[in-house]
Amino acid sequence: MKDINPKLYPDVTNGLVREKIAQHFGVTKEEVVCSHGSDYLIKALTFGLVRGNNEVIMPEVAFPTYEIAAKIKECKYIKVPLKNYGIDLDTTLEKINENTRLIWISNPHNPTGTLLTDEEIIAFLKKVPSYVKVVLDEAYV
Repeated sequence: MKDINPKLYPDVTNGLVREKIAQHFGVTKEEVVCSHGSDYLIKALTFGLVRGNNEVIMPEVAFPTYEIAAKIKECKYIKVPLKNYGIDLDTTLEKINENTRLIWISNPHNPTGTLLTDEEIIAFLKKVPSYVKVVLDEAYV
């Protein structure tokens, strides 16, 4: 903290933070995104990944900003009912079509707190077409 000048705005690229996170997880700095809050990041991802008649898939009960971002973007969004108070990955896969571009998965699920295992997530991701981006929201991990 002693090296930070409080009179200056922070680095908007979050370069040093992204470098440290990337080193820790063994990825490149370009693969790390930092945000001043989840609302901003959810909207930015929706606006950046969804075009025209593209669709977004999300749990029926979820963090409200997923739906808000889709409404602002004026895209179609598909809500998948929960199964045993958690995300139903099988039904989510069934809802994917040629217009799907984005899937929101919160883990643990918000608001129920149910948790998907790493194995469940990996198996799910292997079945998702490459043109669909899956955002794994782990804000509460």
